[in-house]
Amino acid sequence: MKLSPPVGLIILFLFFKLLIKEAVSKGQSLFSISLKKDFDILNKKNILEKRRYKSKKQSVLGCF
Repeated sequence: MKLSPPVGLIILFLFFKLLIKEAVSKGQSLFSISLKKDFDILNKKNILEKRRYKSKKQSVLGCF
């Protein structure tokens, strides 16, 4: 069954309306949720880079 474009758009609109309503009811905005996710990814990346640097530094010092 193929939906006509207006029906598909209405369903999509209702989905996003419900999604935004849920986020607002929990005291969050969609923007803050995405920012938190990006920040968490950057944080984990920085931790991994520090560990790599530390292990490389120790391996270089161990050679002498």
